[in-house]
Amino acid sequence: MSLELKGGLVPLDHQKPPIVARGKEQEIKEEEDLEGFFYYHVSSLYRILTQLTRRANAVTSKYNEIMGQINGNEKRLSF
Repeated sequence: MSLELKGGLVPLDHQKPPIVARGKEQEIKEEEDLEGFFYYHVSSLYRILTQLTRRANAVTSKYNEIMGQINGNEKRLSF
């Protein structure tokens, strides 16, 4: 059994905030929720990074294509 602190600000009369005991079932439920949230965020991050990588590769490919055309034109013009 773990203890959870309830309340925010210290009361004006400087009494300690109430402490509430939590059951094992509630702890397990919270852990499962945390695992679900973690999985959701990691999978979303992976999806975003994959999209950014694809876009970066497309920009790099276009840049290389343009630079190849520029370099090709310079070789033709020089004697």
